[in-house]
Amino acid sequence: MNMKPIIYVALLVLVAVLSGIALGAFLKEFNLLKEACVSDADCDWVITNCCPEVAGAYWECVNLRTWEAPTCPPDVICPQVLSPKPEKPCRCEAGKCEA
Repeated sequence: MNMKPIIYVALLVLVAVLSGIALGAFLKEFNLLKEACVSDADCDWVITNCCPEVAGAYWECVNLRTWEAPTCPPDVICPQVLSPKPEKPCRCEAGKCEA
């Protein structure tokens, strides 16, 4: 029985696995994997200035996987202006959430 083809296949699989691990580590190191959106479900409109819709909310299209809500002080002063959620879609395009 000739063992050379089995050894070549085993080496090929090993190289592929190690390459995948190295690529994953590289992307993780530079936050490229974490920050990229994958689908439209990762993106949505959120209020980023601590004001409600009925009083001056500032809406941004953000990646829900990486977005962190701000710590809002109890005495936020908000303009008394209606600011409804934008009707424009917030979608994942080329790894970024875009409106």
